[in-house]
Amino acid sequence: PFIEDEKLEIPHLWNKPSKAHKSAAEIVDSALAILLSTTGWTVHKKVAGLGPSSEKRDEDAREEPNVMLVMRKRAETILSLSFEQYLDDENVVSEEHRDFSETVQEVAGRAAADLRTLFPREWQNSVHFILREVALVDDSHLIGGYARYLKAQEKRLRETEGKEDANPWIARNLLLPITRALCANWASGNRREAGLVLAHITQSGSE
Repeated sequence: PFIEDEKLEIPHLWNKPSKAHKSAAEIVDSALAILLSTTGWTVHKKVAGLGPSSEKRDEDAREEPNVMLVMRKRAETILSLSFEQYLDDENVVSEEHRDFSETVQEVAGRAAADLRTLFPREWQNSVHFILREVALVDDSHLIGGYARYLKAQEKRLRETEGKEDANPWIARNLLLPITRALCANWASGNRREAGLVLAHITQSGSE
């Protein structure tokens, strides 16, 4: 929010019709889906074409631009910007702004899980240089971004606990993405991330 005359005011951007902000969030969703789809096909093609590892192959791989790495970094940039849309309870914003923020972060959470699954951390130990180079080893910004959003959704998650008429999809939609990425990187994964998910699954409320 902007400060004018010691009063908090909502930026005029968010006074526009709510459909505009909903459309913007949907565009982010579609853009990430397209980027991850093309990245997935590229990874599949490159991995399927890998032959036996050798020093000559590694030297050639070092000299050529790694398309997978470029695509991964572009996706990371968009995801980081999406998680930066986070708003805490102290932010004085319009309902449309908050809806946009939550939608974009939820979308980013799903996409981040896909990205971490496409480039598992264990590839850092691969015999192939090209896989070692693209392994998503430093994924703390993706984990932290979604974990922060997940904590902000505690109320929604708690509302599903112990109620027969509760909508189970609330918990599933929020927990499945981070759980999927956690399973794909379990051997060298983030234990605190596992604790966060387990706390919600067991409804203990404690990591």
